[in-house]
Amino acid sequence: MDQYSGLQVPQRPKAVLWYGVFCGSAAAMNLALFGLSLWFIVKHDELANEFLTAQVVLIAGLVCAPLALAMAFLNAWLGTAKNIKNAWQVHMSNIAVGIGTCFLTPLAVPLLIAWFHPDVRAWYAKPD
Repeated sequence: MDQYSGLQVPQRPKAVLWYGVFCGSAAAMNLALFGLSLWFIVKHDELANEFLTAQVVLIAGLVCAPLALAMAFLNAWLGTAKNIKNAWQVHMSNIAVGIGTCFLTPLAVPLLIAWFHPDVRAWYAKPD
């Protein structure tokens, strides 16, 4: 008899399903930012103006492109990851970061509130 034989697995909360939508939206947003960064890199001479030099536009594209691509893959992966160490905290942090974007805020705020409900904590085996 193993230690898990008497445990009841809780039903997947709706907040966890909405978190998958959140992660997909965040991945799509970051892929769009990656595409915009590539456009900055390719068209930096044409995008230069009296306020931004071509070098500034190029550097912005070079800095944002790898970060946006990494965040896109991270969010795509986090949408499916449950069995990682400290999963509840990692996902909660990801939601909190999403609040800082205009695109994700309408989904992130209610999701973060729901993330503290007992059913979500039980899903991730997080004690109260």
